[in-house]
Amino acid sequence: MKLLSILVAVALIAIVATEAQTPVAGPLIVPQPQSVNFGDQTLQLNPDKFQIETSSSSQVLAIAIKRYQQLFFLFGAGKSSAPAATLNIKVASEDDTLDFGVSENYTISATTDSLAIMADTVYGAIRGLESFSQMIIYDFASQQYTLPFLPVVIVDFPRFPWRGIMIDSARHFLPAAFIMHTIDALAYNKMNTLHWHVTDGQSYPISSATFPNMTLGAWDPAATFSIADVQEIVAYGKTQGVRVVPEFDVPSHTYSWGAAFPSIISNCPDSFNGNIGQYPLTPANNLTFEVLDALFTEYGGYFIDSYFHTGGDEMPLACWTQDPAIVEWMTDLGWTTVEAEQYFEDRLDAILAPMKKTKLVWNDPFVNGVQLDPTTVIQVWDSSFQDIVNAGFNVIVSYNYYLDQQDPTGTVQWMFENTWTNFYDSDPFDGINSNLDKILGGEACMWGEQVDQLSIDVRVWPRAIGVSERLWSAQNQTDVNNALTRISPFTCRLSQRGIASGPLSADFCMLPDDFESYLRGPRDRLTPDQIKSLLVNNKKQ
Repeated sequence: MKLLSILVAVALIAIVATEAQTPVAGPLIVPQPQSVNFGDQTLQLNPDKFQIETSSSSQVLAIAIKRYQQLFFLFGAGKSSAPAATLNIKVASEDDTLDFGVSENYTISATTDSLAIMADTVYGAIRGLESFSQMIIYDFASQQYTLPFLPVVIVDFPRFPWRGIMIDSARHFLPAAFIMHTIDALAYNKMNTLHWHVTDGQSYPISSATFPNMTLGAWDPAATFSIADVQEIVAYGKTQGVRVVPEFDVPSHTYSWGAAFPSIISNCPDSFNGNIGQYPLTPANNLTFEVLDALFTEYGGYFIDSYFHTGGDEMPLACWTQDPAIVEWMTDLGWTTVEAEQYFEDRLDAILAPMKKTKLVWNDPFVNGVQLDPTTVIQVWDSSFQDIVNAGFNVIVSYNYYLDQQDPTGTVQWMFENTWTNFYDSDPFDGINSNLDKILGGEACMWGEQVDQLSIDVRVWPRAIGVSERLWSAQNQTDVNNALTRISPFTCRLSQRGIASGPLSADFCMLPDDFESYLRGPRDRLTPDQIKSLLVNNKKQ
C-alpha cells in the first residue's frame, strides 16, 4: 500500500505539472523578450532558398550567421516549394570588442514580405538570431518549416549586463571541447559569461609557459589544458558573445600548487583531517607572490576579459596560526590573521594593476574584515550582502543559484528538475532595499565534486534556464506557469542541438539524426587563423 500511495502521488504530481502549463499566445521565446507584438499570419520557409545577409564585415557575425543557418533547419531540407526568403541583419557598430557592458539590444521585425534583425552590436545581433531561431517551427507530419505569428515586432534587451554560469574543472576535469559545448548552451540561453573555476586544491590542470611544472598538480597529464586549448576556448566564447572569466582561487584551495612549489603551501596538516581542498598558500614566503605575479601576468594575456577572479573563499585563518613560520612572521609584524589576509589581498591588487584587470572575489574577505579596493567586484554566495552594496561594491549574485544543491533555496522539490522554479522565483534584488544599481547580475554555480562531462549537462539544464530568464527578462516576468509553457519546448530544442537538457513533464522530443555529434563538443571548431584573429582583434576600434 505504501508503494501504491507513492506511485499515485507521483502520477498526480505529473498531471498537475502538465496541466499547469497555461497556453501562451504568440512566439514561445526563452528568455521572455521585453516586448512582443504579433499577428496571425504564417510564412512558409524553404531551407534551400533561405539566406541570412548583412553588410557588416564582422568576423564574429559571419561565424554566427553560418552557425544559425544550420540551427534554423535542424531536420534537413524538409519538403517545401516556398519561394526564397532573406533575413537581413543590420548592426550600428562594426566594433566587435567583447567585454562587460557591451550592448546586446536587438529588434526583430518580420512580415510575410520582410525579415530583419537590427542591433547596436554584433552581440545584439547574435541574441536576435537566437530568438529568431526559436520562432521557426518544424512540422514533422508535413516536413515543413514555418514562421507563424506574423507580423511580429520584438524589442529586447537584458535586464542585467552580467549573466553567467560557473563551472569547476578542478574537482573533475572537463575537456576543452566540452567547455566550448557549455559555451554553446550559455549562448542559447542568452547568458554572456562563463566563469571558469580553473584550479582548486584537488588539481591544477592549466599549463604554464612560465612554470611548466605547475601541471604536476593535475589529476593526470591527460587531464590538463594546453595554452592552445585556453586560447581556443576564449576565442570560441567571443564568437558566441560569451565572456570567459577565469578564477584562480587563492589563498585557500591551493594544495595542488604545492606539487610544483611545496614551500608556498602553509604547513598545518592538523587543520583539515586529511581534506586537502582548503590548504592555503603562505603569505610569509615572498616566493608565493613571485609565483602569483608570474602566473597571473601570463594568464592575463590568454584571457582577454577585463575581469579576473582570485577566489578568496573559505580561507581557514586558523591554519595560519598553526604554521610556525607564519606565526613568527605575523608576530614580528604584530599582525592578526585578518591583517595577514589584508596583506595578501593587497599584494593581489598590486599584481593585477599593471594587467589592467578588475579583481573579483567571493564575499569571504569582506566578511572577514578585509578592506578591499573599491573597484573590486564581490561575488556573493550567501544571502547577507546589503552591507556589501552599502559599502559601495558592485556585486554578482549567486547565493540562490547553486546548481549542485538539491534544495538551492531551502525549498525541497519532489522532482529534482523542478528546482528550476526555485531559481526562477529568486530575484537578485531579494532582501535588498537600497543601492540596487550596485548589482551587476548573477551567476549559477555548478561545483564539480559530483559531476563530470558525462553528467553535468543534465544537472545544469533545464534548471539553469530559470536563472537565464530571471537575469534577462523584466523583473515582473514571474509567472511560473507561463514560463513552463515556453521552457518545456525550449528544453527540447536544447536537446535537439546536442545539449543534454532534461524534460520537465511528460512529452516527446524528436531528435535530429546528428544530435549525438554535439553532446560532448562544440557546434563548430575554429581554425588557428580564426583563433588568432579573434583574440588579437578585441580592442576598441
